[in-house]
Amino acid sequence: MTIPEVENEVTRSEWLGASSKDVETLIGNGTKQRVPADRVQDLVLAELASGEKERKHLDRVANERLGVNADTVYKSGLAPLKDGGRIKAHKDGLGGWCWKMDEVG
Repeated sequence: MTIPEVENEVTRSEWLGASSKDVETLIGNGTKQRVPADRVQDLVLAELASGEKERKHLDRVANERLGVNADTVYKSGLAPLKDGGRIKAHKDGLGGWCWKMDEVG
């Protein structure tokens, strides 16, 4: 669609009514299913059981094994485990974040 005041074409959306599909399915074109948070957390804990890991490592492993993105790893895995006192993070100098089991938690 073109708009006189805009040089480039723009996308237009129209309300067509209610959908029987959820937003995740529509955005992902139905190719991925939601992974339960407990599976993400179990994976994170299993990885950290052998020692401290970089965030990039956890993101990569979770993507390979569960098909989840980095945002899901944090929101469903790392944040709840950290808030529950089971894991903790620290900044690796100027590098990324490292995660490990919380010996106290």
